[in-house]
Amino acid sequence: MLIAGFMFITAWSASAQDADTSWISLFNGESLDGWKASEYPASFAVEEGTIVAHGERAHLFYVATTDFTNFHFKADVRTASRANSGIYFGNYIT
Repeated sequence: MLIAGFMFITAWSASAQDADTSWISLFNGESLDGWKASEYPASFAVEEGTIVAHGERAHLFYVATTDFTNFHFKADVRTASRANSGIYFGNYIT
C-alpha cells in the first residue's frame, strides 16, 4: 500500500525572462483538477486538503498550463514505511 500526502505543492519561477516571481500553487486543496493519473486513477483522492494515494502502483502527473524554467519546487510530503514514492521532473508530450 502506498500512502503519500501532498498538502502544499508549489513552483516558483526564477527565470530572468519572467518578471513575475510569485509562487504558483499546483494543487488547489480541493480536487485533482489539473492532475492526471497514468494508470489506476482510483488510487488517488483528495482528503482534508491533501492528495492521498492508496492501492495499486500509479503515477500522478501535474498537467502544466505554464512553462516552468529555472524554478524552485516546494512540497510537504508524508509517506509510510516501505512505500514506493517519488517526485519526478521532466518535459512530457501528451
